[in-house]
Amino acid sequence: MNDTNSAIKPRRRWWRWVLGILGVCLLMSAVAIVDLVTLNRDAAAMRRAVFSAVKAEKSTHVQLSVGPVLLGTVRKGLGFSHHVPEEAKLALKGVKAASVGVYALDREVGAEERGRVLAAVDPVMLRRGWERLVVASEAKDTVMIYTQPTDDAHDPLRVCLAVCEGREIVIVSATAEPDALVELAARHGGRLARR
Repeated sequence: MNDTNSAIKPRRRWWRWVLGILGVCLLMSAVAIVDLVTLNRDAAAMRRAVFSAVKAEKSTHVQLSVGPVLLGTVRKGLGFSHHVPEEAKLALKGVKAASVGVYALDREVGAEERGRVLAAVDPVMLRRGWERLVVASEAKDTVMIYTQPTDDAHDPLRVCLAVCEGREIVIVSATAEPDALVELAARHGGRLARR
């Protein structure tokens, strides 16, 4: 006599695997979208420091981050296009990741406030391992550029900058390959000298 329990095979729940894979894909897509529309940590820290010193109403025009995967995909896609200038392709080759935020204010940033911006940004960036490279200020414009020191000239260059221009604030954080940027500058060096 056959045992009925041993003859019944357990059902495989393949639909659980499908739902699990779909769930993981949706989660990864959500994380990618959030990552795309937010600034990276260093740029966000700089933005918070700038906004702590500027007492004005702010609105976001643009805020996005692109990483090496998205930039690599764009580079590959542009490789098939013959209408894109070589300089644009070389510049894109040089950038490995970027985070950009453009913000509008309800009024212009005054000279005293721009001084407070520098005083607020400097300690935040120094604590995060950044060194101030350049600070330039004119009548209504201030530019602050920070970089992270590297041991090798061929290591990726990390730059974080803030620009206060009239009623606009721009925050940028980027990682770039110095060799590609040097090649781009060399190509344009002759053009700039002739102008």
